[in-house]
Amino acid sequence: MTSKRYAKQRALLAICLLVWTGALVATHIPASKIPPIGASDKLLHVLGYFLLASIFWLTLKGYDVKRFMRLACVLSGLIAYGVFDELTQPIFNRRASIYDWLADVAGTIIAVIIMETVLFIIQRRRASTTTPHEG
Repeated sequence: MTSKRYAKQRALLAICLLVWTGALVATHIPASKIPPIGASDKLLHVLGYFLLASIFWLTLKGYDVKRFMRLACVLSGLIAYGVFDELTQPIFNRRASIYDWLADVAGTIIAVIIMETVLFIIQRRRASTTTPHEG
């Protein structure tokens, strides 16, 4: 492994850990201390978990985790984390909600679909430019 690749992997891991730590802290701030944001709570859940799933997916891809394992880790990891997130919020005077968790799952699934689709398109384009054309 080249030092450049190793540095990229470490940077991805550091960003992933930073984003996840920030999300954990942000979702456990007592409700009374959160200023009104003016956006739908469910939209924020979808976007938040989209971000968490995307950065986790990118990190796993950066470490060359194979597709099946990458999908299994992202989907099961984010779905389980969403349960943990919702169940621990009442400790901090926040309300747990199955609907928030469903929004979390939706954001995760959307991220996985988009990331895998973009990867597929990139791989197809690379394959078509490296394959000699018959004619």
